[in-house]
Amino acid sequence: LLSFTFTLFFIFTVFKYFQKVSTNKIAILISVFLVSFGIIQLESKFFLTDIPALAFMFTSLWIIHTNKKNKFFFAGLLFGITITMRLGYLYFSPVLALYFISNMQNKKLEIVHAFIGFMTIYGIYNFWIYLEYGTIIGNISRARFEGHLVASYSFEKIYQIFKVTGFSLIILSIASVIKGNIRSWIWPVLFSFVVFIIIPYNPQNDRFIMPAIPFLLYLSIRFLDSLKNRKVLFFLITIMLTEHCFLILKNRSILSLSSNQQPSIARRIGLLIKDMPFNTIYTNSYYP
Repeated sequence: LLSFTFTLFFIFTVFKYFQKVSTNKIAILISVFLVSFGIIQLESKFFLTDIPALAFMFTSLWIIHTNKKNKFFFAGLLFGITITMRLGYLYFSPVLALYFISNMQNKKLEIVHAFIGFMTIYGIYNFWIYLEYGTIIGNISRARFEGHLVASYSFEKIYQIFKVTGFSLIILSIASVIKGNIRSWIWPVLFSFVVFIIIPYNPQNDRFIMPAIPFLLYLSIRFLDSLKNRKVLFFLITIMLTEHCFLILKNRSILSLSSNQQPSIARRIGLLIKDMPFNTIYTNSYYP
């Protein structure tokens, strides 16, 4: 139930963000495709931190386009929550910082606001790490070490990307970049670049591709919305929907198999209490 609630929160924040940066129609279509996307349906069953972290990250993106007072403070605060939930999203920090700055009016003051907001959460978290373990960046170093035990930079990630997103989404996104002006695609491309290139390839975790999906949907739907030829539009939509349905069915079969193999919640909690080392700062081997 908690995972389902956070998934709805994620869909809602994606809708609100794209409603601000595009049109209401495009935002609704992105939300409809996203809520039915195979990998989203699959991951919403498991209460990992990816979807909650994405929800907070998109809330931080959305809030800077509102008229709220001290919005950059709250945007930084929300991204701080994102990082404490999913340390790997530190990879997004440079792009997110540039995105924030590009939307600031009073840059000096609002940069300070965003930094204070971010450190309010992330600074307190690292201060606790220091008091508990005598290190400030030890959790980041440990995360990189643990992550690279199963992850690397490899051309095999290309296969993983197509496996998760499908071919049509990538092709339509590329077409949108070719046809559109740079202002319409630069930020979706940069965020997707972090997912596809900067974040290492992990063959065990297709969910690491998820952050790029809303941006790819935006580019694809924006391209389709710009088409005037109805026959071409109908043909492309048919291909996109067919592949979308295939991905849904594929992930539902994985979900069904996974459900049959999962031990009960009570047994999982018991195993965690019994086996998890309590002096661990960070580990990929034990969850949570």
